[in-house]
Amino acid sequence: MSTIDQEIEKYVYYTRNILLLCIEDTQTMSSIIHLKTNSELSPKHLEFNKLVASIAKLRTEFELEEKKLNKYLAFYHEIIAPLKHENGETQISLAKILDGFARESRLPDVIMEDIEVIICGLLDAAFEFCIPDKATKDIHDSWADMNYDEIIEKKQRDHKLTMLELLKSMNIDIDDLDINDPESEVFIKEKLRQAREQYEQRASEAQAQKKKSKKQLGAAYLSDAKDELKNKSLRSVYLTLAKVLHPDTETDDNLKAEKEELMKQVAKAYEEKDLITLLLIESNWFQNVGNNLSSISEDAAAMYILLLKDQAKSLRQDKATLKYQPRFKAVHGISGLKESVGLAYLSNELAKISKNIRLLKRDINYIETEKRSDIKKYIKVMAKRYDVDPFVDIFMNKNIL
Repeated sequence: MSTIDQEIEKYVYYTRNILLLCIEDTQTMSSIIHLKTNSELSPKHLEFNKLVASIAKLRTEFELEEKKLNKYLAFYHEIIAPLKHENGETQISLAKILDGFARESRLPDVIMEDIEVIICGLLDAAFEFCIPDKATKDIHDSWADMNYDEIIEKKQRDHKLTMLELLKSMNIDIDDLDINDPESEVFIKEKLRQAREQYEQRASEAQAQKKKSKKQLGAAYLSDAKDELKNKSLRSVYLTLAKVLHPDTETDDNLKAEKEELMKQVAKAYEEKDLITLLLIESNWFQNVGNNLSSISEDAAAMYILLLKDQAKSLRQDKATLKYQPRFKAVHGISGLKESVGLAYLSNELAKISKNIRLLKRDINYIETEKRSDIKKYIKVMAKRYDVDPFVDIFMNKNIL
C-alpha cells in the first residue's frame, strides 16, 4: 500500500459500519421485509419500511461523500501542502539572492524598484506557508512599507476588534483583552457559554409566559410522545437483540464470534441512541421471520414514521453541511466536484506548483551564474510576473484551494 493509500485509510473512518454493510450486502438488503409480497403490511407499515431503506441510503451517501472529502484531504496534506511549503522556501531563497545582488551592486533606481516589487511579492506569498526566521524578516522589513511584526500586530488588532464587537453585541464587556493569552481564551469561552445560557433561559421564560395555542400544545405533546417512544423502542429493541445475540448462548465458535461482533454494534448503537441501526440489525437477524413489521401496531408505526422523518431530515442536513466542517477547509473549494474531477484538479494543482518551483530554481540559477548586465535585463522581465494589479489578483484568480 502506498503512502497516499495509507493516509487515505487513516482519514477515512466509519462511525456506523453496520449501515454500510447493510447497503453493500445484497443478502442484508433483502432482509428488509418484501413490501409487495407481504399482504399483512398496512400502508403505515409500508411507509415505515420505505423510510428505513431511505435512511440507509442517505447514510451510505453521507459515508461516500465523507470518503471522497477524506481522499481530497489526504492528497492535499500528503502531497500538496508539503510542496507548497517547498515552494515558499524556494521563494525565500530567491528573495535572499536578489537582496544580496542589490546590496553588492550599484543599480539604477528603476532596477531597485523592480527588485522591491519582486522581493515583496515573493515573501508575501511565502509567508502564507512558511514561518520566517529573523534574517528573512529583516530582508522583508528593509523592502516593504510595513515590517513583518507590524503586519502581524495589525492582524491581531483586527481580530481583537472583531472579537470585541462580537462580545459587545452579546452584552459582554471585556477590557484589556489579550487574545494571545490562553487564560483570556478560556475566559471568553466561559463568557460566551454564560451568554448563550442566559439567552436560552430568557427565551424559555418568554415562551412559557405565552399562552400556547392548540397547535403548539399538540406539537409539544407529539414531541414528548416521540421522545417517550424513542426511549422505549430503543430499550425494547436492545433487550430483544441482547437476548438473542448473547454469545454465551452459542456453542458454535463461528456463530459465537459473529454474535460477539454484532453485540458490539448493538451496544454502540444503543449508547448513541441510534434506533435505526438497531432496527436494521434486528431486521437482518430475523430475516426468516416474515411478521416482523406486522407485529408493530398502527399507532406505533405512525409514531415510528415521525421519528424516521426527523432522522432523515437530520441526515440530509448533515450531508449538506459536511463540506463546511473545519477539517475540510483546505479542500472546501473542490468539495462539490465529483471524485474523479476533484482528484484531477488536485493533480493539476500539483503540476502547477511543481512548475513554479522549477521556474524559481531557474531564476536562482540565472542570477547566481550570469553576467551582471544580463541579470539586470532578467530582473526587468521577472518584475512583470510579480507586478499584479490588485483588482485582477482578487477577482480574476481562479485558484480555489
